[in-house]
Amino acid sequence: MAAIISFKVEVDAVSGIPSKNLMPETINFFKNELGVDVKTSDEAVANSKIVEFVEKAMVNANKKAVSKAAHLRKFSLIT
Repeated sequence: MAAIISFKVEVDAVSGIPSKNLMPETINFFKNELGVDVKTSDEAVANSKIVEFVEKAMVNANKKAVSKAAHLRKFSLIT
């Protein structure tokens, strides 16, 4: 299995188009949990600490998978 992962970003209320600006709770999570100060999804996908965090989360999720077929093997972070 594969996963496409995006981060919570601000959405323009009128057009409904997502921006690249991370939501405040996303910014705070990265800062508090990883010590990373990023403001945009572009910065987040380029940050090695965030990529490593997602990789570890994937490994942990695979430990709880009901079968090998349900294991995540690849992921992509998108902006």
